[in-house]
Amino acid sequence: MKELKKFAPFVALAMAVVVFIMAFLPGVTVTLLGQTSTITGLKLAFGGFGGNLGDSGFVFVNFLAYFGPLLAAIAIAVLIGLKKNKGLVKLVLGVVLALLFLLSIIFLAMVAKNAWIGAAGATLAKAGYKLAAGSIIGIVASVIGLLASGFDVVMQVLKK
Repeated sequence: MKELKKFAPFVALAMAVVVFIMAFLPGVTVTLLGQTSTITGLKLAFGGFGGNLGDSGFVFVNFLAYFGPLLAAIAIAVLIGLKKNKGLVKLVLGVVLALLFLLSIIFLAMVAKNAWIGAAGATLAKAGYKLAAGSIIGIVASVIGLLASGFDVVMQVLKK
């Protein structure tokens, strides 16, 4: 059990990196007007679809889905290195990381519903979309990250 306790934060960090990397892969496949297009996670988060899909601006929930877990994992590493009361900081940020993984699961599953197309305000959900490899792998990595960070938090609480 002690080995798992030491291993869990590294698994959570690795899964946060995997979710981040998925932003560079196709997140959604859209069929519109007989043409099939793929949109990367970066475009889903920051906008700029182009082509027959119109344009989109920054979408905070999609940004949070792809970048939130990694930002929290980096914050944990930095703040634990700076603070003397590492236990409390690690516990609080571990809970935040677990919550961000949970939100990432939810938001990645709804990534197309969150993205706006063009001035008409139609969403990708209305355009006939399917989740692509980046979103699906991101969801799986987020589930693993949630389990790892949740396990780490539980082990910290049981230790005290």
